[in-house]
Amino acid sequence: MAVMEEMKNEMERDVASRFYAEKYISNGYCMHYHRNIEIYGVISGKVAVSVAGRQATLTAGQIAVIDGLENHSYEADGAAEVFFFHIGTRYCSKLYALFPDH
Repeated sequence: MAVMEEMKNEMERDVASRFYAEKYISNGYCMHYHRNIEIYGVISGKVAVSVAGRQATLTAGQIAVIDGLENHSYEADGAAEVFFFHIGTRYCSKLYALFPDH
């Protein structure tokens, strides 16, 4: 697996009222961060995921949950069918109130 060195700040497109979902074919995505929570999942294929310095390999049916401002990247073994949800901070206020330290 090649190491992705680039760090991308995606906070400009990542506003509090954003709720977005997408499904696509991917070979990976460079290290990046944004404010909103992200749920990333694999439909088919295998993806190496790095989140806040921790690594895991996801296969079909598995997901990763990435908290706001956590550095994360993805690298697929070939091409993988993946999806993600970005959940704006506006929609998470009750969750943050229940779990203020997490």
